[in-house]
Amino acid sequence: MEKRFFNSDEILLTIKFNWIKIFYSTVIFSVIGVIIGFTTPFEYTASTKLLPKTSNSSTSSIGGLANLTGFNLLSGLGSDETIPAQLFPEISESITYKIRIANSNIDFGNGRISVREYILNNYFELNFDPNFNYYYNNENIYTLSTIEKDLHRLISNIISIDVDERKGLVSIYSTSKHAEVSSQLTTIASSNLQDFIIDFQTKKAKDELIFLKERKEEIHKDREKKKDDLISFEDENLNLVTNKSIRALEDLKNEFNLIDEVFKQISQELESQKIKVKKQTPVFSVIEPVSIPNQRSKPIRSRILRLWFAFGLIGGVLFVIIRHLLKKFLNNG
Repeated sequence: MEKRFFNSDEILLTIKFNWIKIFYSTVIFSVIGVIIGFTTPFEYTASTKLLPKTSNSSTSSIGGLANLTGFNLLSGLGSDETIPAQLFPEISESITYKIRIANSNIDFGNGRISVREYILNNYFELNFDPNFNYYYNNENIYTLSTIEKDLHRLISNIISIDVDERKGLVSIYSTSKHAEVSSQLTTIASSNLQDFIIDFQTKKAKDELIFLKERKEEIHKDREKKKDDLISFEDENLNLVTNKSIRALEDLKNEFNLIDEVFKQISQELESQKIKVKKQTPVFSVIEPVSIPNQRSKPIRSRILRLWFAFGLIGGVLFVIIRHLLKKFLNNG
């Protein structure tokens, strides 16, 4: 029967006779872990939890009178759109969102600086240059400098958004070297996320509102013109009782009554649309407000020590086993 190149008993004996090497390996790696744990800068994490709520209402119609005047109101404007909460983390990865974050201001030191300046100074060890174009925006086509790209990647690491689909909660976390800054970043991230959602979900309703305001102005001008024509005709034909003048007067009154009725209805529709904008504006209930963290989130020294202890132990065992097998192989060869 062919003898096996190595067996478990041989491995155990090798470990037993080389325990001092394994011990030294574990000690050395543990010391490295301690050094890393005590030299890694502190980081603080602040968080907040939101519960988004949206109330939608259907678009009302002015009716046939508006169509008779040639205004097909609110046609072709599409359907209401909402952003599922599951897509909130994707929003935080968008260029426009990160630029909003970078352009926001925070209180730091003895003054107020932008998030971009804070990150460049404290993470990249670069001086912020207000005259340097970190990005260009040409009709919503963005061109980012190399520094801006690196800054966006860092923003993705220090700001995160999680969604609990079962509970419907949105959690926002921000990590920074300074506790006060982490809380401010969380507030900024939350505020910009809410603004982004509100702008998107109310855009159609606001476009319709602007559309109705413009139509009301047009109809108002037409109404005033027909009103002036009616008054002028009545003033010029006070003593005329011919069938032609009576018919012309009735036509002018009918035209004015029609446009006046449309004007009243579009005014009602305008007020309804204002209410719709308010109803479609998402409301974010703050379940857990932002607070300044009083304990660091990183480094977790005990975890670092355990990790490097394991590296040292496993690395030492593998070293003596491989070394033994290699020597055995060379001797047999």
